[in-house]
Amino acid sequence: MKYGTGGCAVLRVGVVFGLVAVVLSACMSDPAPAIESWEHVIAEENFVENGEIFTYRYADDRFNGNDWYDVWMDDSFWQPGAGYSRFVDVLDAETSVFMYAVSFHEGYIEFPSYGKELAGATLRFYRMPVR
Repeated sequence: MKYGTGGCAVLRVGVVFGLVAVVLSACMSDPAPAIESWEHVIAEENFVENGEIFTYRYADDRFNGNDWYDVWMDDSFWQPGAGYSRFVDVLDAETSVFMYAVSFHEGYIEFPSYGKELAGATLRFYRMPVR
């Protein structure tokens, strides 16, 4: 639980039962921040080869190291009509690297990848500003 101005208790909840949860606030004078969402199609030219591993970098002014983010992928890329699911990382036993582990920076994100296999896939970002 986080205490904001005026002693209002705020509970931040990520994903519950596959649904993006809303921030709950204990007082009306401290309204919950809006959740923003947008989509991004993974572009082949944003991959950079680093030896055996590729790094994907997507620049956007909405990214920073403070806000809460959640990333989902349109699984229709793999199976038509499949819908969205969380974009999760996978530990590669040979390299000891968590592939697809998104790191958030000021103005961009990055994640390691096996190659350019996700080029053309759609990611959906959810952002909730932290006060």
